Amino acid sequence: MRDHIKIPEVLAVAGLGQMGASFAMAVRKFLPEIRLTGWAPNQSEAEKAVELGVVDEASTDSQKILSEADVVMLAMPISPLIDFVNDHITEFKAGSIVTDLSSVKSDIVDGIRPALCEQGVHFVGGHPMAGTEKTGMENGDADMYRDKVVFITPFCTDDPAAVSIIREIWRSIGGNTFEVDAVDHDVTLARSSHVLHINSNITTHVCLQAPNKDLAMLACGGAFRDTSRISSSNPDLWVNVTKHNKQAILKAMDETLDQVSHVRSWIEGEDWDSLYKFLAEGKALRDDWWDSFNKLDKNK
Repeated sequence: MRDHIKIPEVLAVAGLGQMGASFAMAVRKFLPEIRLTGWAPNQSEAEKAVELGVVDEASTDSQKILSEADVVMLAMPISPLIDFVNDHITEFKAGSIVTDLSSVKSDIVDGIRPALCEQGVHFVGGHPMAGTEKTGMENGDADMYRDKVVFITPFCTDDPAAVSIIREIWRSIGGNTFEVDAVDHDVTLARSSHVLHINSNITTHVCLQAPNKDLAMLACGGAFRDTSRISSSNPDLWVNVTKHNKQAILKAMDETLDQVSHVRSWIEGEDWDSLYKFLAEGKALRDDWWDSFNKLDKNK
């Protein structure tokens, strides 16, 4: 972390699933001077987090964990996250910084920022473009966020020092940070991530609920594996994401259906030139994205 940025002495992670545990493990690896604490909803999970070395101390006592933390990372699904903050709002340490990992930002900003500000607590939203279809702290990975895009969604009146601390923590554990507006983030993620989870499940249903299932199982190769991987994600999590980004996802679904309608009409009408053009354009768009992605100006 840069010399002019104050390193937090105590960082708490509230929610010790795969994402929260990975964040704690990354901080331990790259910022070992920070004391790590964790909140868990049950004692067995708290004990497991300490046994695995995810955090130095863990508890089900939110007062103890929140009141001592300089920075709190909220790593739980969106609805429970909003409820957790509002249920424990007086327990946060005045002057501390709260951030999160959630893939929807607007509802979280609206749902917790005003209450935190009233308590003299800073909120700086965040979202790393990372994670897998697996769950649980046992699947945590200290390098999960290395070289990954991390969106930070500061509010116009946020304390620049608080934003800098969150930015530098992410950079210190290997993230490539980009500051974006919360609404723009949600509209974009609906297209680039959220609707893709729905599409992946549609593909899985179409392929594996086919009339001849035994043959379908044999015929599903690399293309099915790659397209369907995220169907194995936690359904509770993705219902929650969809609920909190409903309008943007519906719009992205409408855009998807428009594309499907065009493609279907070309196939039905044997308009192979239009289909070729569509597939060639898709290939060019994807190839250009991959080339650009690997040349991103990092740490903006």
